Amino acid sequence: MEGNFLLHEKQYITTRSEEIAKQLIINKISNQRNFLKKLRDKEFKDGIKKLNDSINKLSKSDYNNYEIMGIEGTCAKIYFNRMFKPFDWQGRQPRVKRDKINLLLDIGYTVLFNYIEAILNIYGFDIYKGNLHKEFYKRKSLVCDIIEPFRPIVDYKIRKMINLKQIENYKFTQHKEQYQLDWKDSNNFVCQILEEILNYKENIFDFIQQYYRWFMKDDDINKFPKAVL
Repeated sequence: MEGNFLLHEKQYITTRSEEIAKQLIINKISNQRNFLKKLRDKEFKDGIKKLNDSINKLSKSDYNNYEIMGIEGTCAKIYFNRMFKPFDWQGRQPRVKRDKINLLLDIGYTVLFNYIEAILNIYGFDIYKGNLHKEFYKRKSLVCDIIEPFRPIVDYKIRKMINLKQIENYKFTQHKEQYQLDWKDSNNFVCQILEEILNYKENIFDFIQQYYRWFMKDDDINKFPKAVL
């Protein structure tokens, strides 16, 4: 309990939130770039270059959270438009569920969110105190932070499932312009996503462990852990 108190105190008095936020987004964009490279599509070279340019831009300058999230949003548009280009992609719309891919992304991210939350709780973090994501009523802001570099796990898995026609037999219904997934198919999909997340369990656990040690030592920002996928 004493260790948790010290950790929570450090979380609330840190002056390094923007440094941490920047590193998390650099990690995220790096992994988005890496997963686009896996697709080996020559048409994606321009997108990969733009993501690289954004990584370099973030690395060389100081930005506030608003600016960091602006760069992240621009990169997300570049990335998603290529990741789901063959599937009549209309753009990422969190929690809106206006198409099947956005619905599946929301479900997949929820599974990943819960997995990361469980590991953060093991280390005793106050999951309501984030860096990139600020405190908001009942929002687990630190989980929202740490999930960022690992989101491409879900994106790539969904694209692969679509390519393999594993989703064609899923039963979707539409209610008030929002898609829903039949509970049996939803259970199947959750199992598929969880299986994919477990393929990266060491990456996720190691990153959180290293982040905990880095944070408690108040170490040099150049030693910030890398979430490499």
